[in-house]
Amino acid sequence: MASDDGVVGHELERDHHQQRSGAVGGVEVVLGVAPDVLGALVGDDDDRHAVVDEGDGPVRPLLPAPPRVSLSAVKYAIVILEGAADAPIEVLEGRTPLEAAHTPSLDLVATEGRLGRVAATPAGELPTFDLCALSLLGVDSAVVRPGAAALERLALGVDAAPEDWSLLLDFVCVSHEDDRSTSGLMLDHAPEGLSHAESAALLADISRAWRERLPDIARDILVTARPGVGALLTDRSGRTYEAMRTIPPGAIVRRNWRSHAPAGPGADIPNQLADIATDVLLDHEVNTARTEQGLRPANMAWIWGQGRDIMLPNFEEQTGLRGAAVTASDMFAGLARAIGWDRIPVPDVSADFGAMGRYAAGALDRYDVVCVHIGAPAEAAIRGEWKAKLDALERIDADIVGPLLARLRAFGGGEKDPAPTPEKGWRFLAAVDRYALSDERAHAPDPTPFAMAGDWVRSVLELPFHEQAAEESDLLVDPGADLMEYFLFGGLKGARPVRRRAGKDSPDA
Repeated sequence: MASDDGVVGHELERDHHQQRSGAVGGVEVVLGVAPDVLGALVGDDDDRHAVVDEGDGPVRPLLPAPPRVSLSAVKYAIVILEGAADAPIEVLEGRTPLEAAHTPSLDLVATEGRLGRVAATPAGELPTFDLCALSLLGVDSAVVRPGAAALERLALGVDAAPEDWSLLLDFVCVSHEDDRSTSGLMLDHAPEGLSHAESAALLADISRAWRERLPDIARDILVTARPGVGALLTDRSGRTYEAMRTIPPGAIVRRNWRSHAPAGPGADIPNQLADIATDVLLDHEVNTARTEQGLRPANMAWIWGQGRDIMLPNFEEQTGLRGAAVTASDMFAGLARAIGWDRIPVPDVSADFGAMGRYAAGALDRYDVVCVHIGAPAEAAIRGEWKAKLDALERIDADIVGPLLARLRAFGGGEKDPAPTPEKGWRFLAAVDRYALSDERAHAPDPTPFAMAGDWVRSVLELPFHEQAAEESDLLVDPGADLMEYFLFGGLKGARPVRRRAGKDSPDA
């Protein structure tokens, strides 16, 4: 499957037929879970201005995950370690957190299987979460680009017409002072300790100010509180934001926010909304109390990630395999839903890695492909906390990677059977989506490590799982969207899926 130069790329036959996933209407069960909705209206009775309150606690399951009948005798598990790659750190004697961490399970995958790098960030693009995640799930983001807000909208179950645009609102802390060392800088993309209740109070007052000062604009914007903090904005006016340029606030920490504010056609709307929000936030009682407690204020509303109606290739239609995801990220959950995967509900999913590992391992009984996404390494790096990143990597290895490998091996089959067959067995993939640099508190687009092991996967280099070892491999998957097919079907002759094109009843040769 790899070419002579070690690049797995365009020789893979890929069908870019885009299959729409199920329609979304109102607030509904999302991948087996549903939020508690308390529609708290802001202003008058017009529900177009509702703030939908998701509650403080973790998302709870409304119904247990439905029993599923697997389509394949091969079981697949994927762990996406968001932002796990890093640059060498001086206090770690020139090692990266991934290199310094004790990760015996990840190292076993790398030494027993194939170690390489994947170009998850498309050439010439910023290493944003949505683009990198799309690549690792096998979707060519050069062809399909829904936008971060559209993915969260899908996960939250907010209804939208095809022409409606969604945007994300994040509360951030910026410097408004004249101090030359910090003036105009994005100080914190996620102010520490900001609670859901505080966020809801800020949103209520911001929404009221928008209605009073920009009534012609605000009347067409639905404000939906996200489960943690911040909001989803759905613009139902018919305005377009297609050519507008925005950037995630986490990508510009310690950088000048003014030079990265929304720009281009349509940017005047979010910039006007942000200016009014800033007026509300500067002297808000929530921020006064935070400052008195020694916490950074949430003194700006950063609006970004515009997107609209999602049409992504359906994973089961493309591969013949049923998939499910375990994640604390609404954005990743929306992406999973868009490709037809279920979301496995996990209690306290944002903090309990052990529960994530147990639920993911159990889901292998019902699904062909189970994917666990963990954002903790990236979150720690963007905070500049390399120790927390190293700790997260060790916990992921012990609580998620180890149990998944043990469960996969318990299925048996594959090439180790007395009568081996490529239609049976298991495979495991660990992949990093992008670099998250702890010293710089920024992301980088360089190719990142991946390792895959299991039946019919041959080891080439017996090296551990970290950045330098991956660079020593001649295996580079570029474009990154080809990694999924390489993982699922590489070396399994006769096991590739039968694909069908739109409007055709006969198999696509």
